Amino acid sequence: MKRKKREKKKKKKEKKKKKERKKREAKGLWYSLVIKAGYSRVIKPKSWFKTNGDI
Repeated sequence: MKRKKREKKKKKKEKKKKKERKKREAKGLWYSLVIKAGYSRVIKPKSWFKTNGDI
């Protein structure tokens, strides 16, 4: 039982790490987009996509 529990915990942790990595990569992608577009000030992604959807 204990072993099963431990394995489950490990899987959960790995899943969380994967999610975090994905988030970080997406953030990096977005920042590079902003820099390419010439934005010096960082705007929240949601509002940015709403106002400048034509880029």
